[in-house]
Amino acid sequence: HSRNGNVVALVWGALPQPRSDRQKDRVETNPEQLTAASAHAEISFFVIFFLDILVVVKIDA
Repeated sequence: HSRNGNVVALVWGALPQPRSDRQKDRVETNPEQLTAASAHAEISFFVIFFLDILVVVKIDA
């Protein structure tokens, strides 16, 4: 989100991926690991998103 013209990124987790190609000019990861990391990130987003909604609803109730 933007605050006073500055962009702020909120990072709530990281899942480092090992490189499958060790050449200096490449940073490639295994497609299966990339898919798993994407699924993990999507699930984490929805859990945090829905927990945030539940907290807001409970506070307002």
